[in-house]
Amino acid sequence: MSEELKHNEKLLLTASELAALLGVNRSTIWTWHSGGKIPMPLQIGGITRWRRAEIQHWLEAGAPPRTRWNVVNAAQKKP
Repeated sequence: MSEELKHNEKLLLTASELAALLGVNRSTIWTWHSGGKIPMPLQIGGITRWRRAEIQHWLEAGAPPRTRWNVVNAAQKKP
């Protein structure tokens, strides 16, 4: 990935942006969120956003269900 692209990428993704990234419909994102299949989003003043970096790591880990991802993610953060 070029440096210019890295600097122009949004750090937080909307449901529509996440859907485009994953190649699914926006409604699928909400279904997966409700079913615990994707990482938890952030809630900022009533707005829902997903961290791009977390989604990329989640995909690299094989896109595990949220409960498994929480364990994997916590283990990665330990010193």
